[in-house]
Parts: sequence; structure tokens; C-alpha cells
Amino acid sequence: MSRRDGGKTTVGKPANKSAAAVQITAEQLLIEARDRTEQEPYKPRSKLHDKEELMEYRNSKRRDYEKLCQRNRMLLSNWTKYAKWEENQGEFIRARSIYERALDALPRNHSLYQRYAEMEMRAENINSARNVWQRAITILPRVDSLWMKWALIEETIGDIAMCRKVFSDWMAWKPKAHGWHLYSKFEIRFKEFEKARDVIRQMVTYFNDEDSWLYFARFEEKYGKAALARRIYEEGLDALGAECTDKIFINFARFEERQKEFERARAIYKIALDRIPKEKAPDLYQTYVEFEKMYGEREGIEEALISRRRFEYEESVNAMASNYDVWFNYIRMEEAQNNPKVVRDLYERAITVQPVANEKQYWARYIYLWLMYAQYEEVDMEDLERTEKVFQAMLKMIPHKVFSFSKVWIAYAEFLLRHNRIDDMRKVMGNGLGVNPRPKMYRWYVDLEVTLGNIDRVRELYKSWLKATPQDGKVWGRFAEFELMLKEDERARSIFKLGVGQEVLDQPELLWKKYINMEVRLKNYSAARELYKALAAKTKHVKVYLAWAAMEQETVKSVDKARAVYEEADMVLAAEGQDSTEEHTYLLNQWKAFEEAHGDEAHADKVDVKLHPEKAKKKSSKLLERAQAWKKQKTQQ
Repeated sequence: MSRRDGGKTTVGKPANKSAAAVQITAEQLLIEARDRTEQEPYKPRSKLHDKEELMEYRNSKRRDYEKLCQRNRMLLSNWTKYAKWEENQGEFIRARSIYERALDALPRNHSLYQRYAEMEMRAENINSARNVWQRAITILPRVDSLWMKWALIEETIGDIAMCRKVFSDWMAWKPKAHGWHLYSKFEIRFKEFEKARDVIRQMVTYFNDEDSWLYFARFEEKYGKAALARRIYEEGLDALGAECTDKIFINFARFEERQKEFERARAIYKIALDRIPKEKAPDLYQTYVEFEKMYGEREGIEEALISRRRFEYEESVNAMASNYDVWFNYIRMEEAQNNPKVVRDLYERAITVQPVANEKQYWARYIYLWLMYAQYEEVDMEDLERTEKVFQAMLKMIPHKVFSFSKVWIAYAEFLLRHNRIDDMRKVMGNGLGVNPRPKMYRWYVDLEVTLGNIDRVRELYKSWLKATPQDGKVWGRFAEFELMLKEDERARSIFKLGVGQEVLDQPELLWKKYINMEVRLKNYSAARELYKALAAKTKHVKVYLAWAAMEQETVKSVDKARAVYEEADMVLAAEGQDSTEEHTYLLNQWKAFEEAHGDEAHADKVDVKLHPEKAKKKSSKLLERAQAWKKQKTQQ
């Protein structure tokens, strides 16, 4: 808020600077502004019935346009709309007068000249249009669009000589390369190749840049002779000198390829590689490689490219040594060159760059460097002693108190196992489980001992595993299944019993399911019933009862026992106050489907009454009404 004190304007400070309770967005402001905008009233359309009304209408429109033009003489749209309206009325003299008045106000507006000339062309006043173009290019000779439009018009009406004169006058002002291209293409369209060649030669002389020489060479290749095109490339290289880039060399070499002159192309590539610095010609090397792959030997160019890539990798690792992806690519390239000394030096340099933070996510890529080093020593160099030293150094370097890597322990154990050092492998895995008791390591070790047939060692491993993670239901299930595989049913039963008895257990339903399935497979249905009963009492879940009933009906083949399970489930849910829940409804629907498929109509009706109690009440009320009516009838008799 502002106020004036003694002729000076001062701005008052707001009393409350806190945010308003209701915030208004810019979008809301725009919507309100649009909604509050008053729409202009609809203007009714009028019909003109005679010449006097037409003249009155025209005079009225002219007065309106004149007012607009007088109000803002520098606005181009006012003049063009006025002239266009007069043109539509067939008043070309008036329209011409308006354009002339507009040019007095806007003498350097090239769009105004262009519209003026187009109006004359629509009126088929060719000479008048030429006069307008001539005035325009006299005043604005550097506006290329005026020359282009005039030349296009002359070519369209078929006056080739006049079109050529327009281009010639345009070229005298030394326009951009696009204008020269249009002139040459005009001559080419009319098969005047010598004239086109002269135009392009003038362009090359004026610009003397790569694009102009390449345009000249392509013209000679397409419309002239290969020898002339080759001479143009050579002249261009001499004229440009040190300003040459890889672009002109690549085009020159590809031209020779198209002429089947592969030795010439190879020589051009080699000259370019010698003359142009590597950092300024990335595409040149790639193009040379593709050329050699198709037409020549690869050894020389590959060596040059490897040197270049080696230089780039060194720059990258010096700039950021912790970029392990660069180390991977660098090492793989050197491994392909089969130079063990260089490869080992690279590995030693790379593994010295440890991650700064002791967080596992930052160490993952770094550990792969070590694993690649060990694999290289074992597979490529076949140096087992050095491989073992790499593994030992890797394990010493990992901060096991913070985190560890199961893949490292397993990779070391697999290395020892491949060379029949089973006892050493067991020592390594024992140490690894002591430091890093992870499920991945237990699974690998257990599967290995199972393959080797060491039953007692497998049992000890499972005991150790369960001691480390007693809440893991999958481990209890694996241990029990292992005993079942050995036909040790009592052992498996004891393991299952201990597992389901744990106070804290991950995914207990899976362990219970395996336990029950074992008893069913052994046809110990009474034990399976007891298990279902215990699980149902523990969870009171409707799916437990349904699985129990399915066992009785499908496996035991006893409809009565299955029905008893459904009845017990119904009673338990009712006692728990769940007689109106979705689970209870689902149970009753399954029970009804069971009775309809395997029971009788009476039991099905009984279940249907439980499922739809309103039907039973309605039926009872109807019976009561009939009984009362019968009693009344007897009393009257």
C-alpha cells in the first residue's frame, strides 16, 4: 500500500507477513480472469439488397480501416487487411494505392513488398509485380527471401531468361551458400550443366570452405566425370591446407570406394591419420576401421585404435580412479592383446583403488575386479599359486565386521574344489560361515555335501544353519525333506515337530503344509487329522478347514468325515462371532457345493438354510399362517 507525503511516494509495510490461510495459484487466477472476461455481443449478419446499400457498406468499411491506419500507421496488419479487403472487392487500384501508402509508412518491411507483389500476380499484372520486386531488392538487397520469391515466380511463369537474370543479380550481392545452391539447381533442372559448373566455381572461389568444395565434388561425381570429381577433391585439399578436417578426407575416401579404387582410399585415410590430430578426428578412426573390415587387413588399424583407446582409458582413470567400469573395459582390452605383464600391472593398479565408504553397495563393483583377477590367473595364466594368493588377499581386504561377500567365499571354495582340495575347501567354508553365516553360503555348502554323499556332515550343517536362523521356516522344511529323501520318516517328523513348535517362524503356513503333506503321503491320516486340528485351533482360518475337508473327501474318500469338518468349522466360526463375515459365507458356499456334488438334498438344504436364513423365516411364517387359518375354520364349524 502506498501513500504520498509532501509530494513523495512511500510504500507502507504490511502488518501481517504470514501466509494466507487460503493460497491462490496462478492457474486459479487465469481461470477467474477468463471467466470474468466479457464476451462481445454477437453481430448479426446483414444482407445487401441494392447498389446503394453496397456503396454505403463499402464506405463504412473504408472509414473503419482508415481510422485504424491513422491510429497506428506502423502496424503492418492494418494495411494488409485493408488492402486485402479492397482486393476482394475487385478494387485493385485502391488496393495498390493502399500498399503504396503503407510503403511510405514502412519502406523497409520486406513482408509488405512480398504481399504487394503477390497481389499483383493474383491480378495477373506481371510487369507491375516485377516493378514491385525490383523496388524491393533495390531497397533491401540483403533479404534473400525477396530474391528467392522473385526467381520462383519467374520460373513458374516460364520466363527462364528473366529468372537467370534475377539469380545473376542476386549473386552479385554475394549471398549465403543456400542462394548459390538454388542457382546451380535451377541450371541443372534445365540441363545447363556448364552454366551450373560456372556458378559452383564462383561459389567455391568466394567461400573456399569444406562444404562448398564437397558440393562441387558431388556435382561433378553426379553430372560430370569421376576424374573431374577427383581433381576437385585434390584442389579442395590444397586450397584448404591446414583448415582441413576429417569431413573432407572421409568424403574423398568414400568417393574412391564408390569408384572401386580401394588402394587410393586407403592412402587417403593414412594421409588423414597423419595430418589430423586424434582428438579432432573421432569419426575418422571409426570410418577407417569399417573400411579395413570390408576391404583390407585389420592388424595395422587395430593397433592404431588400441593405442588411441589406451590413451583414452588412461585419461579416464587418471581423472576418476574409482570409476571401475573404465577399469573393466581397459583390462578386457589388454587381455585381448595377450600381454600378461600389462594385464597384471593393470589389475594391481585397479585393486589399490578401494572405495572410500565402508558400505556394501559401493564395494560390489570393486569386488568384481578381484574376482576377475583371480579368474584371469587361474584360467588364462594357469598360475594356481598366484590365484590362491589373490583370493587370500581379497579376503583380508574385506571388512568382515561391517559386511562380507558370500560370492567371494564360494568362489574361493569352488577354486579349491576344482583342484581336488576338498579338505582345504571345507576349512574355507567353515571360516566363511563363522564370519558370514548367510543362507546363500549354507545352501551352496549343503548342496555340495549332499552331492558328495556326506550325510552326517549335511545334518551338522543343517543344525548349524538352524542355530543361526531358527525362525527360517524354509530351512526346517529343507532339513525335513532331506531326511525324507533318506527314508528317515521319524527324523523328518521330529524336525517338522520342532519347526512348527517355534514361537517365531517366518511363513509358518508353508512348514505346516509340508508337514501335513508328508503324513498324507505316508497314509498316516490320523496324524494328518491331528495336525489339521492343531493348526485350525491355532489359526481358526477357514482355508485350513477347507484343506482338511478336501483331504477327507479326495484322499480318504470319506464324505461323512469331510462333512464333520465342515460342521466343526461352522461351529468354530459361529462361536468366534464370525457367522456373518465373508469367510463364513465362503465356507458355507464351499460346503453347499460339496453337498450338491457328494452329499444328498437334505444336507444341501440344511446348508442352504444356514446360508440364507431369511428363507427359513419366510417359510416358517407361511406355515404359521396356514395353521392359524385351519384352527379358525375348525372353530367356526
